[in-house]
Amino acid sequence: MKGVSPLIAFVMLIVIAVVVVPLVLGWYTTVIGTTQNKVGNVTKQQIDCTAAEMSIQDVYIDLPTNRSRVSVKNTGYVYDVIVSAVMLNRLGENASRLTAVPINLSRGDTTSIEFNLSGTITTCGNFSKVQVVSLCKSSVFESSPKGC
Repeated sequence: MKGVSPLIAFVMLIVIAVVVVPLVLGWYTTVIGTTQNKVGNVTKQQIDCTAAEMSIQDVYIDLPTNRSRVSVKNTGYVYDVIVSAVMLNRLGENASRLTAVPINLSRGDTTSIEFNLSGTITTCGNFSKVQVVSLCKSSVFESSPKGC
């Protein structure tokens, strides 16, 4: 039995290369492109977060109506989104949040977040803290609230 002639082997090698190289190149380009997009998005978010800042301006407690209002301001230089807000009593129990999240805040915007205090904060001395969390930052208020 004779082997394949060198000419036929060469032609087969060229045909295989012409078929396989575009497949591998297409796969490689897709993987590299996807990885670059993911890294770019994470890097952009981290850079944007360095310019983000948020502060709790005031906390108002109205014990007769069992309501509280938290005033939050975007004091940073970029758009941010509030994703969570909690008001805690001295036992660590949450007051019910009445305001839905997420809350979009443009630069310089202020928003109010309302809580129902029923069964959690019955006296001013029972108030512990408020924490508001955005995509980039977290702010905590542990001072004495207004209305107390």
